[in-house]
Amino acid sequence: MRTRLLLVPVVAALVLVAAGLFVLNGVVPAQTAPVSNLGQSRTTLGSTTSANYPSRAFLTIVGSAGNGDDAYFAPANLTVAVNATVIWTNEDRSVVHNVVSTGSTSFSSGDISPGTTWSLTLTKPGTYTYFCSYHPWMTGSVVVVGKAAGG
Repeated sequence: MRTRLLLVPVVAALVLVAAGLFVLNGVVPAQTAPVSNLGQSRTTLGSTTSANYPSRAFLTIVGSAGNGDDAYFAPANLTVAVNATVIWTNEDRSVVHNVVSTGSTSFSSGDISPGTTWSLTLTKPGTYTYFCSYHPWMTGSVVVVGKAAGG
């Protein structure tokens, strides 16, 4: 009986040490954010680099009133690996949105109609900020980490 009582804390300690080594070695399982009824938090992470950042990510344009007044990007901020493809999907019911850069790197999606997508592959490290020019309170950013090809 005494052996069993000693065995429980020893096994628990070994599990904690193994979990700590797992995290210290940078091994993190793939992640999927929770999905809500409106899809506001739908973010699916694709394959990861050695730095554990996705090489493909999905952002949702959310709005439920049909007039754009309560629309937003979900998630608003995201970190991906160099050469990641980011895909914005307009899930607003009947409102057109767009994705327009606000930083030094220029990009613009043009109109993204409800139910359609637009994607952008980000090939250089840095922070890419953007907004919807129709609804300027809708803002977001993508941080790109890692080394660009040849560097």
